[in-house]
Amino acid sequence: MFDVFMDEDPVGTHLYEIENNNVVSKANYRIKVLFMNFTYKHESFETYDDGCLTAIHSMTNDDGDNYKVSGKGSAQGMQITANGKEINLPGCISTFTYWDADVVNKKQLLNAQNAEWLDIEASRIGDAVISVQGKAVKTQHHRLKASLKGYEKFIIELWYDENGNWVKLLSPTAAGDLIYKLH
Repeated sequence: MFDVFMDEDPVGTHLYEIENNNVVSKANYRIKVLFMNFTYKHESFETYDDGCLTAIHSMTNDDGDNYKVSGKGSAQGMQITANGKEINLPGCISTFTYWDADVVNKKQLLNAQNAEWLDIEASRIGDAVISVQGKAVKTQHHRLKASLKGYEKFIIELWYDENGNWVKLLSPTAAGDLIYKLH
């Protein structure tokens, strides 16, 4: 589980449960900026086979914008339905599987929230020692730039310990830095 912060203010949690080939992701946070409140609730249920997404069901409320994504894989690729719209994606695909350090080697990823098929530009920033659960931990720091049809959608920075375990995330937003810290 990760505690979620907007800059240094706690705003919620994001739980990941991984068992065999099944992944459950549950995020719930509320961000207060000046006189505005933003809420985000996301649940995703994903199944993988040899690193390839074979099924997905997700529901998201992004401050009143609701999304429902479902899909099933076949030999031809992945058939996705997002808010009633059909999308067909080729071959072995993946969502933003931060828990798998190999995510930094992917060229395209599916956004489980809204089914956007995003181009990924990954770079390794370098090594860094950061505080993880109160301990100094040597990590590898990576940056993912996600874009759709040439337009940047968001940036995510990820930190992995020496064993490849995901320990931190940072995503710059207009309201501040959204930060995930291992609980």
